[in-house]
Amino acid sequence: MLLGLTLNGSASPISGDIGVISDRNTKNAYAELNAFYSLPGKVQGYTFVDQYQDHGAYVSKTALTRNLTDNLSARLQIVEADQPFTEAGLGLKYNLHGLPNGTFACLHAMPAWFNENGREHNVFKLGYFVSQDLPGNFYLSNYGEANLAAKAGPTWCYGEIELGKRIGNLKVAANVAMNGTADGKITPELEARLAVRGTF
Repeated sequence: MLLGLTLNGSASPISGDIGVISDRNTKNAYAELNAFYSLPGKVQGYTFVDQYQDHGAYVSKTALTRNLTDNLSARLQIVEADQPFTEAGLGLKYNLHGLPNGTFACLHAMPAWFNENGREHNVFKLGYFVSQDLPGNFYLSNYGEANLAAKAGPTWCYGEIELGKRIGNLKVAANVAMNGTADGKITPELEARLAVRGTF
């Protein structure tokens, strides 16, 4: 995980949040860390870590981007699932422009994926992220990702919808997980949850 970095003898600037997400069954609750940071070479980084209660199980994703133009970036994504390296993808990220104040939206296309055995076939992931600041310190965000090249046709991977309120350094939100399905459909299964996070 690319956290706690030291650049030129001093700690690198890191911002983000840490909190807990849970459904009605607190046994399913897990801790989540989101961190944004800068690296040498004008590289921007984002890492999230979900730490589960089940014997140290975790998922971590790191996205590293570097601008090619004002709106287009090269993107590297590294995935860890209960082990230091699971897979990595290469592609492009595009930030939409001309949006209203308080609105952000981007798309990413990741056509090349690799694991410890080499190139992964039947994987081409397309994802998005949209956020909107609302009156009263409320916010709305949505992200998701699908595999367009799955053998059985396009399949949904994962996403979240979140409506929350910022209260100082605290964020309290209704969070809906958009889970992939066992039969690989493109339509996600929805799961209602609560998220509480502290920002740093």
